[in-house]
Amino acid sequence: MTEEKDISIDIEPIGYVDNPEFVAGAASGEKRKDAGWKNIDANIILKDDYADGLDDIQQHQRLIIVFWAHNSKSDSKLDRVKIHPQGKQDIPLTGIFSTSSPSRPNSVLVTVVKFVKHEGNVLTVKGLDALSGSPVIDIKPYDPEYHIGGK
Repeated sequence: MTEEKDISIDIEPIGYVDNPEFVAGAASGEKRKDAGWKNIDANIILKDDYADGLDDIQQHQRLIIVFWAHNSKSDSKLDRVKIHPQGKQDIPLTGIFSTSSPSRPNSVLVTVVKFVKHEGNVLTVKGLDALSGSPVIDIKPYDPEYHIGGK
């Protein structure tokens, strides 16, 4: 068994989300049934230092976007270990790791989006469930052959 260590993690955003049509809660609860947000184009504006990292990105139909939930409401990380899914009090408490809730011990969120276009330091994608201003931590190509393991 590995010894637990106190490790500090420094994360610097590579850019931010510009997604004015996406509203908080649009991808959860009752609003999830109206999946209109999945058809909204959003921009990811990279810092100039990272713009060259988008070269050849158009060869990928789907991308993994890793971002920070900068508007997370919970003050205590322990508050996020068990939640009522979709915020519904009538649903029993469930372990956070068996949900897609944005309220997590660390505010790192991941989503798969469709590639739309790339111009300079701006990447346009479809179906990004991130609020405008969300810091983007990483972008990776999504390949089901590689990312889905086992049978």
